[in-house]
Amino acid sequence: MNINELPSEIILDIFSYLPQKDLINGAWNVCMLWQELSLSPRLWRNYNYAKDYKNFTYCYLHLAKINQHVRHIQIPLSSLVACFAFPNIQWKNLESLHVNRVSAYQCLETVVKKFGFLKHLTVMFVPNTDIRRHLNLLTQLSLVSLEIEWSGNQYVDSYLISLLRKQPNLKSLTLKGWHSLNDDAIAGGLEMCQNIEVLHLLTSQVSNSIVGISVPLHNLTKFIVRSEIFDDSGLRLLANRATGLRFLDIRGCVQTTYRGLTCIARHCSFLESVQFDKFLIEGNSNINSYISTLSECCHRLKHLQLIRLDTIFEDRLLILFTSVKFLQSITLENVEEISNTSLFFIAKHCLYLTDIYLKKCHMISAVGVIFLAKNCKRLKSLNVLYCNGIKDVYEDNKNGVLQLFDTHYTSTTICNTVTYFVSENDPMECEKSTMGMQDHDEEMNESHSRLNVNDLNCENHSHLLKLDLTQCSNITTRTVLYLVKMCSDLRELNLDNCFRSIEHVQELKSKIFVSCTFLNNVHIYPFNIL
Repeated sequence: MNINELPSEIILDIFSYLPQKDLINGAWNVCMLWQELSLSPRLWRNYNYAKDYKNFTYCYLHLAKINQHVRHIQIPLSSLVACFAFPNIQWKNLESLHVNRVSAYQCLETVVKKFGFLKHLTVMFVPNTDIRRHLNLLTQLSLVSLEIEWSGNQYVDSYLISLLRKQPNLKSLTLKGWHSLNDDAIAGGLEMCQNIEVLHLLTSQVSNSIVGISVPLHNLTKFIVRSEIFDDSGLRLLANRATGLRFLDIRGCVQTTYRGLTCIARHCSFLESVQFDKFLIEGNSNINSYISTLSECCHRLKHLQLIRLDTIFEDRLLILFTSVKFLQSITLENVEEISNTSLFFIAKHCLYLTDIYLKKCHMISAVGVIFLAKNCKRLKSLNVLYCNGIKDVYEDNKNGVLQLFDTHYTSTTICNTVTYFVSENDPMECEKSTMGMQDHDEEMNESHSRLNVNDLNCENHSHLLKLDLTQCSNITTRTVLYLVKMCSDLRELNLDNCFRSIEHVQELKSKIFVSCTFLNNVHIYPFNIL
């Protein structure tokens, strides 16, 4: 069958996965049908100008055919201005522009006059440019999103305020660099931007006053800040003014602790994701309060990250996994108390989970990992690193039962923990909580009767694409082979520093490829190689 006999929609769908340079230099030159399809508007809504053309004539001919389809373009400013000399290249439907290394005022002035209808602008200025003139020029645009990167040291606060005050429809603002920026400048500008939804402040000197404005930020859903002086006080101010916050990224904020994150969780019930650096969060004594608040208030949470915790109570985690039904990714690192019990609750209640990352969780074993892989049907990436409790799966089950539940975590303990969250003045709620814990108890009993050694039957997990078992130094080849046989559609496998013998590794590789025919990225290096 000739590929051209396929419906055009299917060929076009295939073309949508090709890099632009292959469309330009490859598909366009094959035949008349492919040339026509390669110019489809669907393929050129986003255009990244690069040196992919054979010569300028070829470039002109191609741009003349596609420019009316382009909605977003990333291009050097000088190349964009050069296009204006050709009447067939006008970019009439352009909505979003990304230009790099802007220095010439005349070039930017030409662009602003030509594209007064722009809605989205990303511009990167060279450090020594006179940015004041450029900011004043940008006030002529009415933007929905604005991103400015600049590393100069000029004091341009008043110019930035003027720009922001003339953007009543602005929904997204990103500032990168800006070493001399005064917090009050941003705060003053934000008071005029009532529709702001996304705020990225990637500058090291942003303080708490940036969110200490007099008006609430009701529409703010995403807040990203990189600052060494932004701390818990800033998080409290943010929580009080942006109760609709969904995404919070405070990586680089060395002064923040779990106390501030607890305040965010308590006030922002729509919260879906919180990201922070693993070596920055201190104050582990507040972690259990943070987990409890997430369980109570943040039922829409999709991304959970817990790091460096040696005082955590696993009971709190079990309640969290039960309460938050929409988790898509979980990161647990250096969580000493997590056991196979938590993995069972994750598998049973986190039905939308696609990615899990476990590191230095030494109480989990091979059977817990296997149960997780078998029962999380949407799981695509399973990362279990430096977990020394993962050994031989059959040895773990020598008593004939998958020991997923530690006797320390009884239904009474969990019930007492849940009751802690319920108001003492509401006996009906206490009764509901007790009934809920009885359901947990039934789940535990059901698991003991159902999960015996016969469950180790290597049912295929058709969705898992990545398996990382780096530095699980006690794992055996039998456990690895069991996992890869169960996950036959794997694309990526990492077993670095799991075995000591090169001969061991070579034999294991051959068996792995028998089970996983789609593997294209395999790392299996013994201890003496790395």
